[in-house]
Amino acid sequence: MRNTFSFIALVLIIALGYFFLSPAPCGIPLSYRIGTIDENFALTESQARAALADAEAVWEEGVGKDLFVYDSEAFFTVNFVYDERQAVTDEERELRHELDTQKNLNDSIKGEYDAYAAEYETLKAEYEKRQQKYARELKAYNETVAEWNEKGGAPEEVYDQLNEEQERLTREGEAINKMVDELNVLVEKLNELGTQGDLLVDSYNEIVDDYNDRFNTEREFTQGDYQGDFINIYEYESPEELRIVLAHELGHALSLDHVEGSQSIMYFFMGEQSLSKGLTVEDVEAFEATCSPKWYHRQRYY
Repeated sequence: MRNTFSFIALVLIIALGYFFLSPAPCGIPLSYRIGTIDENFALTESQARAALADAEAVWEEGVGKDLFVYDSEAFFTVNFVYDERQAVTDEERELRHELDTQKNLNDSIKGEYDAYAAEYETLKAEYEKRQQKYARELKAYNETVAEWNEKGGAPEEVYDQLNEEQERLTREGEAINKMVDELNVLVEKLNELGTQGDLLVDSYNEIVDDYNDRFNTEREFTQGDYQGDFINIYEYESPEELRIVLAHELGHALSLDHVEGSQSIMYFFMGEQSLSKGLTVEDVEAFEATCSPKWYHRQRYY
């Protein structure tokens, strides 16, 4: 009889526990550990741990509760699985780096072009001013010489003055011609840089078109998924994005679904989320609705 009564008592205790209290569906705190990390990610375990710590903090600071515990013996794992998604992201990163390189080179050439153009305009303005003055002085000199020639020649003093003026005008003419040569050199450089710049712009625009055709689309949260006993991370393009993806999947691990608000961690599109901004009102409301403990009244029997 003792064994029978013990069995009945045990069942009764379990039943009473069920009717008095139902735990939160989130299973807080969630114990987890790092599972596998594909070497193609070039991500160390310590880096993964740091990223997860930041992702945890988004939730824990946002709701003011301890939600996650790292446990090297935990059954729940976070894995980093390299597949075609990350391969495409790596390709996108390389193409974007090529765009940045092209843009920097184009900016450098444009800067050089602008500097030569400014030098050209300054020299051209000086040339035009001196050339116009030289033309007036040369005309006046030739008229004076013509007048004295009509008179049969100039006195010795005037003759010496005219010779000095002729030498000065000759030197000025040579200086102006040198300026013309310098202007021509600048024009050649400008034309060369202009041609080079045009080619770079064409090349840059082609890469931009290719980039936009292949990558400029909104991305759903396919970078990771939650599978009940584990989280798999498949793709991220930056340390910031890795932390956002982890925070999103940790939210799913807390039993949260997608929410509205493009800046929400649990929004189904990646794009406008930010670690610095943290959780949105929608994220917090979803957590409270899903993860707050639910207390039940004793069930009555009739």
